Amino acid sequence: MVEDRTPPTPKVIANCVYCPNPPDGEEHWLNRSQGKFAGNTLLIGRICTPCNEDLGRTVDQAIAREGPTGMFRQVLGIQGRPGHQKSNVFDYKASHVEPPLQAFQVGGENETPVFQDVVGLNSDGTLKAIEGRSLTVKTADGQEHTLRFPAAWGEAQLQGAVEARGLLGAQPVRAHVRPPETLAEFQATSTSVIRAVFGPFEMDLLTTDIDSPSAPVVQTRMRFNLSRDYLRGVAKIAFHYFLWACPQIGGDELEFAGVKAFIRSGAGDAADFIQLADSTVDRIETDAGGPGDHGHAFASLISGGDELLVQLHFYSLNVGPSLSTFLVRLGPRPSALSSNWLTTHIAAIRDGVEGHDGVLKDLLTDEDSQLS
Repeated sequence: MVEDRTPPTPKVIANCVYCPNPPDGEEHWLNRSQGKFAGNTLLIGRICTPCNEDLGRTVDQAIAREGPTGMFRQVLGIQGRPGHQKSNVFDYKASHVEPPLQAFQVGGENETPVFQDVVGLNSDGTLKAIEGRSLTVKTADGQEHTLRFPAAWGEAQLQGAVEARGLLGAQPVRAHVRPPETLAEFQATSTSVIRAVFGPFEMDLLTTDIDSPSAPVVQTRMRFNLSRDYLRGVAKIAFHYFLWACPQIGGDELEFAGVKAFIRSGAGDAADFIQLADSTVDRIETDAGGPGDHGHAFASLISGGDELLVQLHFYSLNVGPSLSTFLVRLGPRPSALSSNWLTTHIAAIRDGVEGHDGVLKDLLTDEDSQLS
């Protein structure tokens, strides 16, 4: 029996799935910050331009700069849009006492916070890291405290970080300068900022010799503090992936009311829509038995409870750490969708695809996706 692969007729809707505006926007259902993939196409006729731009400034930014998506896009060198400002994800919201991304060296039962920037992935899966730009101060009781000190910070940012940690009145004792910034450049740009917050000071300046041999591998734990905006962004990618992969569903169905309110305004409990699970994605080898591509994996299916689920797995690596899979509940199965509904795609990060970071494949056909 030959399976009918004729593309379904897209449903036409009159309004944006999030508001009364006409759905005139063209949207990348997989954020461009996570890569541009040949075979991928835009989601059209589902969202308006204002909602697209508003979500781009909030939840899309969280996906780009927080969590595993923020860290591993930087580790693997995914650039995103050419015009977007490049920034170090480890410095993002560094003034917060609990920033989105933290690193800890593990020794026995103890964890010591470290200020390292992961800059690459070794062939054996271990991560390359360099000590980040930081400032260490000593309080009146002799205790030393280290905080990140991004190059872009002015007096207001440093003042806020110091106040949040109760370190006003402390004295700077040393700073670490992260290459390629030089010690002279640090002094030229940051001396006045430090003096404005702490007054006159003397301190040591340290830097890393990037040409020196690599230090031994140490066990390090990464902590991802996922914000509500980040979780909204995960739900948005799941919902928009489904709408892209299932054009006969418009997104205006009543079954999606809850997840749409969560995406649009953060209404509801995130746990009602999103769960983290152990990795559901196996490492894929090539036909020759070697490591396959890094990439993202997506699937939509109907659960045993007749609920529409989407599985999102970002940055499945061919070697190294195995990340968790996001399970996103979109709502009850719409009546127009069959009970055996299934889609599964992989965005393979691959060199040699001109103008792209890789290729999007439909795993049910084992072909580059041709959805339109």
